[in-house]
Amino acid sequence: MNPILLPVSQRRSSFPSSTVKDTIPTTLLTPLSLDERRRVWDEVARLGVVDLDIPSETETLLNPLPPAVSQLLALLEHTKEENNRFISDAEDVLKQVDALVDIHNSVTSQTGTFQKECTNLVDELSELEVLYKDLNDQFQHFHSLESIVKTLNKNNNSEIVLKSSFHDKILVKLDECIAFVDEPRCADYKDIRVYRFRFTQCMIRALSLIRNYLVTFIRSVGEKITTKTNNANLSNIVIDALVYKDFTDNMENVYNLFVEIYKRTNGNDDYFNLLDDVYNQYFKTRGSLIMELIIQPHLRETNANFNRESLINMSNTSLKFFVKILEKEFEIFQNLFFLPPTEINEMSDIDNSMNLTAVHKFFESSLLDPLYYLLRNKILKESDIKSLCELINLLKSYSVFNIEDGNFEFQINRINFDALFKPILEDAQTRLIFIINRYVEVNIVNYKKTGKELIISNKEVNDDILSSNQIYPPIVKSIEMLTQIYQSLNQAVFDDITSSIVHLTLLSMENNFITNNTIEYKLYQIKSLLLFRDYINTFEIEHARKETVLDFSPLKSLYSRFTNQPQESIELNSNEHQSFFDRILGVIPKVINDYVDCRVELQIEIRNIVHQFIKLASNSFVDTLSTMPSSISKILDLNQKLISNIQNEIPRLQSLIDDYINDTRVETFLLDGIQEEFQTIYKSFHERLLSEKSSEGDIISQAMEPDDINRIWAETVRKLLRDDDNEVDVDDNMILRDVQQDIDNLEL
Repeated sequence: MNPILLPVSQRRSSFPSSTVKDTIPTTLLTPLSLDERRRVWDEVARLGVVDLDIPSETETLLNPLPPAVSQLLALLEHTKEENNRFISDAEDVLKQVDALVDIHNSVTSQTGTFQKECTNLVDELSELEVLYKDLNDQFQHFHSLESIVKTLNKNNNSEIVLKSSFHDKILVKLDECIAFVDEPRCADYKDIRVYRFRFTQCMIRALSLIRNYLVTFIRSVGEKITTKTNNANLSNIVIDALVYKDFTDNMENVYNLFVEIYKRTNGNDDYFNLLDDVYNQYFKTRGSLIMELIIQPHLRETNANFNRESLINMSNTSLKFFVKILEKEFEIFQNLFFLPPTEINEMSDIDNSMNLTAVHKFFESSLLDPLYYLLRNKILKESDIKSLCELINLLKSYSVFNIEDGNFEFQINRINFDALFKPILEDAQTRLIFIINRYVEVNIVNYKKTGKELIISNKEVNDDILSSNQIYPPIVKSIEMLTQIYQSLNQAVFDDITSSIVHLTLLSMENNFITNNTIEYKLYQIKSLLLFRDYINTFEIEHARKETVLDFSPLKSLYSRFTNQPQESIELNSNEHQSFFDRILGVIPKVINDYVDCRVELQIEIRNIVHQFIKLASNSFVDTLSTMPSSISKILDLNQKLISNIQNEIPRLQSLIDDYINDTRVETFLLDGIQEEFQTIYKSFHERLLSEKSSEGDIISQAMEPDDINRIWAETVRKLLRDDDNEVDVDDNMILRDVQQDIDNLEL
């Protein structure tokens, strides 16, 4: 164990003075015992002494150190001092660093503010530069006005339009200026309306120069061609070459100038008037050349054969001639003035619609006038329905629609012959309607029966039922006429004519056969009406005929009431609805609009004629039932006559029906209708017999029951069917069908 060395001074200051006596300075080398060392450290711990502050002189005296230790202590002291100095310097540096950080933060803050201000200044500078550029560009539009006005005012010669500078420095610049002043942002500019007006006037002036040049140029080209054709006798080939080829070659360079006006015309009336002047001069020049050199020679030749040539031949020849002219003129106009598809795609707001409208107007108002006049005169002299229908179909063949795979495709940028030939078509249809009215008046309304209507010949085979005498002639005429005019008139007009013809035909038949109330005439009417119905149903009739009538039935009722009850009192002051004034108001004639379908009207007429036939035919069976038998012999005789009538009349009626109507179903239904009518009459007779002869049992017992009559009828019909080799099962106890149901099954 190493001894603990304590200086005397340390010991003296560490322990109480009572225990440590003042001694001379000496070094205590005697080691402490364990007990002393423990007490010393315990005391140190108790006193909390960490460092004993002993003066260095005392410590030196008390504790002389070896040189090595002294050197170590000196080194430590020096190190301590250096460390303290370093710490002091470090603290100074830290203070300086803190000052520099504060300065840096201040500089950073000032730099950010400066940068922000610089950025704002740069942005403001950029905005000012943009504003300056924008203002400069805007002012350029206004500054260019003066130079444009000077250029337009000092150049009265229209040939200036041929210079490239005219397009670049005037037209394009004016387009830009007009587009600029029309912008919404310029709406509040001072005197903007004045500038807009001046720019527009300059554009009108510039386009007027183009208009003047084009008008003069087109006129000069036409005059040159006219001069060439007047100088010598030229053949038709040379004339065609001059009118078409030479004219086209001379006009090749006008498109670039024409399009300058055309593309600016959209929605501007002033520009359109300039374009219209160009159109008028072109069409005037072309119309003069075509009329004098092409059309007039053709008209002179046509007029020479006017009375000898038929309507169809003349129309066909003239239409082909004029169609050829129109196609050539359209091709020339299209090549000269139509915008190509590429330019139309670039200018989405404009197309060739104005060109199409102008050229069709030229065709309709100028080139086709001679054709209208020629065919109108020929149509007015035509009285044949077939010729007029052929002309109408010929005109419709020039439709602008093509049928491809069932679809209609309108031919864009093609001649609309429908519109061009519409005046001729209307003249032909008007004349056709007039001829139809006269035809109906003569052949239907005023028809009188000749007595040949009932001439029947089943021996001869006639394929054309319309040519036989078994059909009412007005019906034959009506069918032939309606077949001819079908699809030659508008649907509504055709439907109205058909309804009128059906109505007038039924009235004609009723008036002619009103006194001929025989079975043969009724069968003749049924056959004619059934055929008429079949033909009418083939037409696609969509409209019903409107009939306006006045209903006087309330007035008739009031008159009958007053005449039948003359003593009836009239209370003028009555509040009831039956007062005099209420009655007067109630009897005012009413206008009734009734829509009649000709097919329904025809069906009703067929039903009426069938019912009339059934009643007439049944009379031959029931003549013996007019008187009531008074004895057994008479009832037996009545029974025998009934059986004889059934067995004789049914074959006769069946043969008679077969002569007129070759339809087994119709024959069967007509016989069923007669059977039903006869059965109804006989049941009524039998019931009356039972009621009147109830006391005479013998007579009643000999009377035939309705079922017996029905059985005899069925056996007779079965025999007829067997004779005709037609196997049809007939039930003896069949239930008689109602006549109306039979007629409905026949679709009558």
